[in-house]
Amino acid sequence: MTKPFTTCLLFTLLAGAASAQPAPRPAPAAAPAPVEAADLVLTRGAVYTVNPRQPWATAVAVRAGRIVYVGDDKGARPYTGPNTRVMNLKGRMVLPGFIDSHLHPAGGMSLSQVKLEQVFNRGEVSRRIRAYAQANPQSPWVLGRGWEAGAFKPSGIPDRHLLDSLVPDRPAFLSASDGHTGWANSKALALAGIVRTTPDPANGIVGKDAAGEPNGVLYESAIDLVSRHIPRSTPADRLRGNRLFLQALREAGVTGMMDAGADAGTDSAFAALARADELTAQMTICQRYDADQDDSVQVARFVERRSRLGTANPRATAIKIMLDGIIEQYTGRLLQPYLDRPDTRGPLFVEQARLDKLVAHLDRLGFQLHFHTIGDGAVRAALDALEAAQRANGVRDSRHIVSHVQLIDPADIARLPKLGVIASMTPAWSRGDDLNRTFAEPRLGPERSRWLYPHRSILDAGGRLAWGTDWPVTTLVPLQGIETAVTRRYNGGRDPEGKPDAAWIPQECLSLEQAIAAYTLGSAYALFLEKDCGSVEAGKRADLVVLEKNLFKIPALEIHTVPVDYTIAGGQVVYERQ
Repeated sequence: MTKPFTTCLLFTLLAGAASAQPAPRPAPAAAPAPVEAADLVLTRGAVYTVNPRQPWATAVAVRAGRIVYVGDDKGARPYTGPNTRVMNLKGRMVLPGFIDSHLHPAGGMSLSQVKLEQVFNRGEVSRRIRAYAQANPQSPWVLGRGWEAGAFKPSGIPDRHLLDSLVPDRPAFLSASDGHTGWANSKALALAGIVRTTPDPANGIVGKDAAGEPNGVLYESAIDLVSRHIPRSTPADRLRGNRLFLQALREAGVTGMMDAGADAGTDSAFAALARADELTAQMTICQRYDADQDDSVQVARFVERRSRLGTANPRATAIKIMLDGIIEQYTGRLLQPYLDRPDTRGPLFVEQARLDKLVAHLDRLGFQLHFHTIGDGAVRAALDALEAAQRANGVRDSRHIVSHVQLIDPADIARLPKLGVIASMTPAWSRGDDLNRTFAEPRLGPERSRWLYPHRSILDAGGRLAWGTDWPVTTLVPLQGIETAVTRRYNGGRDPEGKPDAAWIPQECLSLEQAIAAYTLGSAYALFLEKDCGSVEAGKRADLVVLEKNLFKIPALEIHTVPVDYTIAGGQVVYERQ
């Protein structure tokens, strides 16, 4: 009887002794790894990252030109050191820097010439030209750009007599906002030797009046008849123009671009700016193909130029091929004839068999192709050539581009994702303006006009969009295009006469998220830069834009009014609004 009791007592004493021992101390927590201070920290912002895994944040930290942190303000505190610049954004919006997938930096020269963009009044056009001529009496030519067809209704065509009255003492030449039409006075026509018997050049038209005399308007390649006589710009002129252009980019929040058709002088000009640390945007150059030159000679030159520039910034890895003109002047290539000109479908600037051979060759050499395609016939020609290249060369990550895509046959929309082709489009054109309502729709009819700038249909089919402005044809400011993509209306919802407008083909409106993505990650993808920029993510380049207001918290028709407060390129604040 006593043994069980003794055993139980022993266990009880042992258990008590064990419980009396002090509990082991937990191992000390590892000290957090020290964080190296950042060069720049943005806090209290509305950061829309365009990164679906982390769409929103309030803080960003930047070191050595790269993003090292994206998150909340508390998590950004360890990145703040004695030499860190801290920017309290007070609720302002942060986006990835905008990337323009189709523009023309050579337009920087026009920033010091007559400016006629978005002027729809004939009297104001005349006033600006006369004032410039009087203010610049030493200029051997009066040059300018941007005149709008809407200023010369109903035909949309000016004439040499008006320009003669404004500039009677020297040659004058002004390009239209479409970039495909020129307006010359009589002195410029005489210098070029243009008379009533002058034949139309290949892929061009010399405009004539009812009496058969040159009216001063030149279309497509006919522009060269006059432009070749304009005094060549000096290296100093070009440098000044490039600097003005880059300043305009910074003010618009643009940190990346594709030069859609550059001459050889572009390389050295922008390479020199890069060496001087003045090139504040990532730049891909499209070498320009000329259908009037030998293909084999050009291809050899393309290869040499690409090799010479290498993969640095700028890089010349793409080729621009013009396939047609514009619908307003019947030079856009259509699949079916124009309604009011049943004798023509518009020209195809490169015959299909030649195009197929050229595209296959360039694709085999690893070039990215960038096609000018306004009409549905031009889009079809480009897609057919790319499909033939894939059959010949196999499928690769080519990211070929059809640009503008004003009109596309609905049967070809699904071919874009199937062939991996990107649509580089200008969102500011997708509204019921004169170019669409007065010129395009009557030439196409309602059935085809439904497929003018079908942004939403392309995305819904799995296609990729990248925004470009075609500047200086259209404003550089991305927010103006983003608003139009969302609303399909004039900025602010009023036309140039101040009348309220309505959404044009509203089923093609995009969400704000989609419109922003096309100007950031979509365009970065088009430039093969999506791993390096286009979204606000740790490890990427610190290319950022700070806007005064959060675009998601204001009416869509006010988006165009929001200023850019800061532009940050490679971690450096390169623009600050005063």
